Amino acid sequence: MSKADADRKVVDEFLEYLRFERNLSANTILAYETDLLQFLSVLHERFGKSLSQAGRDDVVGFLEVRLRDGTEARTRARQLSALRRLFQYLVTEGRIPADPTELIEPMKLPLRYPSVLTMEEVARLVEAPDRETPEGIRDRTMLEVMYAAGLRVSEACGLNLDCLYLGERFVRVDGKGSKQRLVPLTSSAVHWLEIYLDGARVRLLASATRLHPESRQRVFVSRRGKGLTRQAVWKLIRQYALAVGLKDDVHPHMLRHCFATHLLVNGADLRVVQAMLGHSDISTTEIYTHLTRDDLRDAFRAFHPRA
Repeated sequence: MSKADADRKVVDEFLEYLRFERNLSANTILAYETDLLQFLSVLHERFGKSLSQAGRDDVVGFLEVRLRDGTEARTRARQLSALRRLFQYLVTEGRIPADPTELIEPMKLPLRYPSVLTMEEVARLVEAPDRETPEGIRDRTMLEVMYAAGLRVSEACGLNLDCLYLGERFVRVDGKGSKQRLVPLTSSAVHWLEIYLDGARVRLLASATRLHPESRQRVFVSRRGKGLTRQAVWKLIRQYALAVGLKDDVHPHMLRHCFATHLLVNGADLRVVQAMLGHSDISTTEIYTHLTRDDLRDAFRAFHPRA
């Protein structure tokens, strides 16, 4: 077996470990695979080494190659994280004596705050679909649910009928790493789900020439008899945002940002928001508190008599 084939086998085994033992999502594993294969390419072709021979200078050299190629700092930081995790796994498995990334400082990146819409802008976006068509009712319902429950686009697309508890006004969300969470639904989201499920969804599936098995359970479906894809949802939200005069960089994840930020602005407890978002680390949720601090500071400056 060649050096390249042997190292690829090691990476595949590592990815299987992440999938089945660490329960990482398919998207995260795909990102790891891309990063690690890029490292192997540089390691083999430029440095002439195998994984077991890689040292600190090879990892630093790879990051410098990526820098010269124009790779963004955030991507390089993610690649270093992927390499660190791979080498820690190899040390634990006894395949290498030491982790070559151990003495490499993590890359310090400036905080990037999420972009959000105002509550009025969210209302305009959610109300944009044409309620006279089955697709419009579906899209209105989908936007309501994504904003009501803070769903990722993949979570919305993968939502099944048995995840809905409309009587109790809850939705069960299958999140990253196969982790489930229960999130309350607003009365508006429940209202639109009832309208959509009893009418528009039935008409959409009835018009399909071939019904895909998964569509029998998917909440949000197309006329082709399939569940909506992430790409389709991105495109739809971009179209609706432009139609109501919002900025052109509106994307599905922005509704999740709005969900968290608007809850905190209106006084919700940070740990409650953390649970509803499905964040394992509260520091991930704290990124949303900058907007509430900004609001408090602006109000202080505007209304305090000695500000």
